Amino acid sequence: MKKIRNRLTYANVMSSLAVFLVLGGATAFAATKIGSNEIKANAILTGKIKKEAVTTGKIKNNAISTSKIANDAVTGDKVKEDTLGTVPNANNLGGKPASEFSPRGFAEVLGDNVIGTKPSLNITSANVDSPSAGIVCFSGLPFEPRGAVATARYDDLDDDEVVHVQLGAVGPCPAGTQLSASTFDPGNPGLEGEAFTILFF
Repeated sequence: MKKIRNRLTYANVMSSLAVFLVLGGATAFAATKIGSNEIKANAILTGKIKKEAVTTGKIKNNAISTSKIANDAVTGDKVKEDTLGTVPNANNLGGKPASEFSPRGFAEVLGDNVIGTKPSLNITSANVDSPSAGIVCFSGLPFEPRGAVATARYDDLDDDEVVHVQLGAVGPCPAGTQLSASTFDPGNPGLEGEAFTILFF
């Protein structure tokens, strides 16, 4: 004890006290919670965040904006459907299937009941009857037509024939006719048996 007391100088006491304060202060600092204002900007990198450490409850409301979402990141099962309006697609146009807008049949019809050489769909000579000049009756079609458009075939510059189409039997067309077509020249009286192309829908 006497030996220790003899070596206990002011310098020894102060140096020992300084070491104690430094160690004590370091321990106290380590035990203090680090505030957000003490973290340097951009100091925490993505790789330093523990996997699954950020939970839903830790994300501030409205913090993730549309511009922060990667393209194609949100899949169909993640979308609340009742928040969307009518979404058209190739199989559903305005609430109707695409088949409603596709042509059901088309053909080139010559002046009589003969189908021309141009490509045709769902129409053959068996579906065409011409009971009189300028009148063509379509029946036995493998579909029920909702309407049709037809255009006269112009063979020269003087041709100005018009084709009129109507659902059902018209004039001499027999019962069971699905669609009737008549060709005529607006400048001349009477019907004319002109060739025309027709598209059913």
